[in-house]
Amino acid sequence: MPHIIESLENALRLWEDNCLIVNLLSRAENKMGKKQSFPLQGPFAHFSEFRKYIIQSFQNFDSADFCQKFIEERVPDKPSLLGDLAELPFELCLWSHTSRRAYHLKTDLQLMLNATSIKNVYWHNVRLPFESFAVILDEPIIGTTVEQDYDCILVSSYEAYGHQIIVFRLFSSEIKNYEPLSEETKKRLQQLLKKGQFDKFFKALNKAAQAIPNNVYIPHFELPLTEKIKGTKVTESVIKLAKDFVREQNVKGIPLQIADGVVMPDEGNTAVRLVVGLCLFLTTKHARNINSYRYKPQKKNRQIISSPITNESDIFKLTLNRVLSLREKNSFSSGLKRTGGYTIDTHFRNGTWRFPANKATDPNAEKNIWVSPSIINPHLCTEGLPNGSDTKIKP
Repeated sequence: MPHIIESLENALRLWEDNCLIVNLLSRAENKMGKKQSFPLQGPFAHFSEFRKYIIQSFQNFDSADFCQKFIEERVPDKPSLLGDLAELPFELCLWSHTSRRAYHLKTDLQLMLNATSIKNVYWHNVRLPFESFAVILDEPIIGTTVEQDYDCILVSSYEAYGHQIIVFRLFSSEIKNYEPLSEETKKRLQQLLKKGQFDKFFKALNKAAQAIPNNVYIPHFELPLTEKIKGTKVTESVIKLAKDFVREQNVKGIPLQIADGVVMPDEGNTAVRLVVGLCLFLTTKHARNINSYRYKPQKKNRQIISSPITNESDIFKLTLNRVLSLREKNSFSSGLKRTGGYTIDTHFRNGTWRFPANKATDPNAEKNIWVSPSIINPHLCTEGLPNGSDTKIKP
C-alpha cells in the first residue's frame, strides 16, 4: 500500500465525493429537463481532473476549476456546498509543488513547545521553513467549538491583495477514519443515470450522500501578514487581525467579507502556538535531532488508493534529546485542552524564546535561544501538578 499522509489524502477524497454527488445531481436534473439546483461548473465539473492536474506546474493552477470560493465571488447567492473544503485543492497543490514536507512532532517535543510561551514573539520573528508544510501531531489538539480532536495542521503561505497570506488549516482526527464511496457505488450511479432509471438513481444517490459525513471538521484561519501585522505579537487573535485587514481593504474599495460574530477558537490558538514554536525550534541547535522517514498508515481493510497525492512525501520526525518525566507530561499536556500559557504558582516556569546575546536590538536576528519550560522546586511536588497549586490560563 502507498505511504501517505492520511489526513491530507482522506480530506481530498471527501472533497471528491462531495463534488461527485453534486455533479451527478446536476447532470440528472439537466437530463430530466429540470432547472439545475447548482450550476455544473468549477469543482463540480472538474473534480475528477485534479489528481492528474496536481502533478503539473502550480503556476498554471486554475482556481475557477477547482476552488468553490472563487465561484462564490461571482455567484454570491449560492451557499458553500463544500464548506471548509472549498479552498482545499489550492492548498494541497501549493503544498505539493513547494515542499511536500511534513514535520511529525513526537509527544515530548510537542508538549514542550506547547508549554513554551510565545507572548514576546512578533510575527516578524517567525520564518516559515517552506511556503507550505504539514505538521503531524502525536497528541491531538482538543477542540472546544465542536467535540473533535485535531492531529494534523497544514500551513500555506501565498500572495494575495498585495500581501502575504498565511493559512492555518486543522484536520480532524476523524478524517483518517473516512470511508470514501466505493468504485462499485460510483459505477452503479453512472449506469443508472446513463440508462435514465431516475427512481433508482435518486434512491441510490441519496443513500450515497448520506454515507458522506457532514460532521468532519477542517477549519482554517487566514492571517494577512501586512507590515502592520508583522509588528504585532503572535498571541494576538488571528481572527481579530483578519477583521482589521478586511475593514482596511473595504475602505480601499476591495469588497472582502468576514462575519462579525466569528471568533478565534481555543484550538486555533493552540495550533498557531505550535506552528510558531515549530518555526522557532527549526532555527535552534535542537533541530539537528530530526530523522527523515516514510509514514506507513496502520493496515486496515480498505480499498487501495489510486494516485495518492501524498505518496513519497518528505516527512521528518522531530524528537527531544531527553525524555520528559510523567510529572512534566501531565503538566505540559493540559494546554492542549485550553488556551495559552500556564502559571502554576511559583513551581512552574514557562518556556520562552529569546534573542542570542547582544542581539536584542537587531530586528533581523532570529529568536533561536530556547529556554525550556520546567517545574521549579520539584521536591514540593507530588504526583501530577505541584502540590496545592492551581492551573491558571493566560489569555
